Amino acid sequence: MVLQEAHKDATVWRKPSEEFSGYLYKAQGVVEDVTNRIVDHIRPGPYRLDWDSLMTSMDIMETFEEVKTGISLDYGDVRPNFVRGFNHPCGWFCVPLKDSPGHSLLTGYIQTELRGMLPQSAVDTAMS
Repeated sequence: MVLQEAHKDATVWRKPSEEFSGYLYKAQGVVEDVTNRIVDHIRPGPYRLDWDSLMTSMDIMETFEEVKTGISLDYGDVRPNFVRGFNHPCGWFCVPLKDSPGHSLLTGYIQTELRGMLPQSAVDTAMS
């Protein structure tokens, strides 16, 4: 079953994953701006701090010239009272609209698997 929820500027779909105990999300909407400016605000960089209230500071440690599909990191000791999650392949696509050059179609695919002893209702609320 696919659940669809439409808002004024965006539509979000979700469906149960066949690979993990969570949902696959697709968000899509038309943004009044050109693709390059939109991408500058999504990717890690100084513009991200303008809109992402969860990000209070940012240090870019390394920039990769080639596209990577995954990087393994050693996080050290697991901190108590924190939930670890796993992001399956995710991504954003930004395409200019042919009929409206100053607008772009932004589509995102999110597959986050929150782990730990969390009630499913809490996960659903956080992800909706």
